[in-house]
Amino acid sequence: EIYQCDWSSDVCSSDLIIIITSMKVTYDHYYGQMENHSLQLYTANLECDEHEERHALASGWLLYNGTWYQSRSTRICLADWKQLQRYDYCRASFTTNPDIKKYREIWSAYLESKSYPRIYNPFELSSRDVWMEYYVNDELLGFTKLLRYQFGLESQFNAYVPDTKIKIGLDMLNYEVNYAISRGLEYLYIGSGYENGSKYKAKLSGFEWWTGSEWSRDTEKYIDLCDRDSKITTIKELSNITPQ
Repeated sequence: EIYQCDWSSDVCSSDLIIIITSMKVTYDHYYGQMENHSLQLYTANLECDEHEERHALASGWLLYNGTWYQSRSTRICLADWKQLQRYDYCRASFTTNPDIKKYREIWSAYLESKSYPRIYNPFELSSRDVWMEYYVNDELLGFTKLLRYQFGLESQFNAYVPDTKIKIGLDMLNYEVNYAISRGLEYLYIGSGYENGSKYKAKLSGFEWWTGSEWSRDTEKYIDLCDRDSKITTIKELSNITPQ
């Protein structure tokens, strides 16, 4: 059984309907070594209908460019959220008609400030997108790409022009969380948690991460895994940590 949901509000009604689940998981075994290392690499694939998206999110799945993927997902339990420092001269607004040209400029500045390569493209548009614009003294300095699910919301990409006076990224998160709360949701999903760049998430109130079998609040274990992620540089090192 599931709850019916209105896309315009994300709030579930109490009317129950009976459904037959059609979720299906398959695997692509795309690489392995057995002569020099015991190593198998594969991706998990999900076929999921809209009414099953809440269950998919609860099982660690997220969407990227229309494809479901399994990862060390992270989320914030909104009931446990504590507001971060706020700034009176900052504000945010939400739109479904983004200024992509301006966003690209911010995205480039953000990647440069973090020394990140251009691996991902946040500007693949879909009907699920909601964009948050972040202003400092009425100047647009940041944006977030939010992805709507049935019964869920993900802060998928965010970027900002560095500002030495305020912690822009954390203040942006305040607005993202408040938006999710206004939609009547239990969680705000905040992408995957890998490498040193994701360790900050463990300090957020209400933080949880997907182990592959359950949602955990063991922040020490999470930080250890992120540290290890960034230290792996060779196939041999990777094979040594792969579950046998």
